[in-house]
Amino acid sequence: MTLDAVEFIRRFLLHILPPGFVKILHFGFLANRNRSARLDLCRKLLNAPAPADASAGLLTDQQKQAAERRCPACQIGALRIVECLSSDDLLILSRGTSPVYQMDSS
Repeated sequence: MTLDAVEFIRRFLLHILPPGFVKILHFGFLANRNRSARLDLCRKLLNAPAPADASAGLLTDQQKQAAERRCPACQIGALRIVECLSSDDLLILSRGTSPVYQMDSS
């Protein structure tokens, strides 16, 4: 289907909610207000075992250590790695030229 620009923008804007409206992502037994109580009821009715401590088995030891890293300067805040640079990237940045990134437009 081929659309002219005005029709495309009109159709695109139909998906944007007006100010003050909230998009509801979950409803029914997954609604935030009653989620834990409703899931407990579902487990009871399905005779499903209660889940073990959810946070205990989700992270590996390496992931737990990464989550507990502290800032080397202040030792208070959590250290979050934003970007890892290779030696080539560092050389490009030291020369003052901007690197060329390959971008996938699909």
